[in-house]
Amino acid sequence: MYEGLFLADVHIGALTFEQTCKEIAHFKKLLKEYTKDRLLDFIIIGGDFFHKQMYSSDVYIGAAQRMMLAILASARTCSIWNLVP
Repeated sequence: MYEGLFLADVHIGALTFEQTCKEIAHFKKLLKEYTKDRLLDFIIIGGDFFHKQMYSSDVYIGAAQRMMLAILASARTCSIWNLVP
């Protein structure tokens, strides 16, 4: 049996920076709890990861990187889908 996680429409940048950091910290805590015994078999990210176009100097980019590193460290496989019509 496989164990995995599907995330969709994260929308980093939709909340204030402080609230975003708080939500990401909570997500990382939950992810650590779920993976304390073993890594997930997969994590799939669908939908919008960012709420709007951002540049590398945007403060939200660092928060997004911390979230993505936690995701990548928690699963054997990670797939990101961004289907643009």
